[in-house]
Amino acid sequence: MKILAFPRDSNPYQEQLYAPMRADGMTVSYLEGPTKSHTLNFLLLPAVLVAKRLFGYNVFHLHWTYPFGLPWAGSVGRHMMQWYFIGFVRLIKFLGYKLVWTAHNAKPHQRQFSNDLKVSRFLGRKSNVVIAHSSSAESQLMDLRIASYTIRVIPHGNYSEVYENTVDRQAARKRLKLPQDSFVALFFGRIDTYKNVPALLDVAKELKNAHPELYIVIAGSCHDLALQKQLKAAKRRLGKQLQLHVKFIEDKDVQNYFNAADLAVLPFSEITTSGSVILALTFGVPVIAPRIGALIDMPERTGFYYAPDDAAGLKNALLAALKKKSLAPHRRAAFRYTKQLAWPEIAKKTIDTIS
Repeated sequence: MKILAFPRDSNPYQEQLYAPMRADGMTVSYLEGPTKSHTLNFLLLPAVLVAKRLFGYNVFHLHWTYPFGLPWAGSVGRHMMQWYFIGFVRLIKFLGYKLVWTAHNAKPHQRQFSNDLKVSRFLGRKSNVVIAHSSSAESQLMDLRIASYTIRVIPHGNYSEVYENTVDRQAARKRLKLPQDSFVALFFGRIDTYKNVPALLDVAKELKNAHPELYIVIAGSCHDLALQKQLKAAKRRLGKQLQLHVKFIEDKDVQNYFNAADLAVLPFSEITTSGSVILALTFGVPVIAPRIGALIDMPERTGFYYAPDDAAGLKNALLAALKKKSLAPHRRAAFRYTKQLAWPEIAKKTIDTIS
């Protein structure tokens, strides 16, 4: 079995999955164009797909569809890329690849095609196997009629071998210039609309005076101008109690943020699977998040979870955490949970599923 993966992403997920496969002698590579031009490479993908098939690749592993988006081209671009993507999938099947789709998202978080749900349903029908990361994610796919009998549940692995974890809390807080006796709530990851960061900022404003020990740290890149303005406005209101690190966080610096944090707050408005939650738990940081998507299946003690339709859920969850004398039991639960998510076992289960 020779696996062709697409697209190659900066997310460590892919190489954590494929490294054990390669160690067992399997061939795994990425579908990429032969030139330095992104546009030309994209146009040449079908030809490369044919060539790879001739070289014996027989499994096509699709992770995300974002390379097919043309956000600058408006509705015409979305319509054009929808048909291009449908043709691309049909070519994969025509060439005899086994199509495996890991549904990190049931459909794109930001509109990508003319009809994102229709495309996801088409992809689900054409896939030989659809991988979901939890039983709740599986239910979400089935409820949306994206897939049913082709779904296999394989969990998302941990990040214990990805990032350094040598800095203690005192040193991490010193590096980030946070008071040692503060209660630090961290949002970490790319700042997008669906991640609902403004909800966290609103709650922080409500609790500012009653809980001067509460410090909010927002760390991650943001390309949305409207969200950037909201962050700056919140900084003016919250002052020192809000730290903004609106930039790409280098791998070597990730440990500083999580080891400085008491909690990771991830108030998503929609989600299928969240690597951000797994990342926080890998560092032993309990989370605050709504019970949606894969988060429905998270063990209770790993964080403070709330119903997505509870308007006060985020605030009450944060208050509950603030009132705790110690979060040590939650930290231990987080460590225990992610220890179960070892990549060699996940890679083996993936191989058994797609063989």
